[in-house]
Amino acid sequence: MSIKLRHYQETAISNLWHSIVAGNERNLLQASTGAGKTIIACEIIKRTVPGRRTKHIKNSR
Repeated sequence: MSIKLRHYQETAISNLWHSIVAGNERNLLQASTGAGKTIIACEIIKRTVPGRRTKHIKNSR
């Protein structure tokens, strides 16, 4: 299953990577309620560990 990221989620990930490449060792990704922070985190992990399967774990409360 593949989740299509929204434009602002792609922008957040891109900005984070640019910050890391620029040498910033301490980065913070901030997003409002409902912006898909878990989805963004899963996508970052997926891109960081290529070739490995990742899961999106949903809290079922």
